[in-house]
Amino acid sequence: MNILSHHFHRTLQRFIYKGLYGIDFTFDCVDDIRIASSGAKEHIERLSVVLRRLDSRGPNVEPGKCTFGVSNVDILGHNISENGIKSSEKKIRAIKH
Repeated sequence: MNILSHHFHRTLQRFIYKGLYGIDFTFDCVDDIRIASSGAKEHIERLSVVLRRLDSRGPNVEPGKCTFGVSNVDILGHNISENGIKSSEKKIRAIKH
């Protein structure tokens, strides 16, 4: 990663952190924002809160890069779901081969 890219990612991360500060059900990693919810209705309510905050403070959300309402996610080599955290199956397969 070149120095400009490194600084861009740090700046974007700080911008997202400050923009979502105080919303305790969000988790951000570089340019990704995760929203934790216990069900569909709660997810829609929380998503609305986050989208309103981003609309008022930026950055823009690219709809084509968004995924909504999933029950598990892979983050940094780990799979997070309602059952807890485990190593990502994709990473396990890569190690086995």
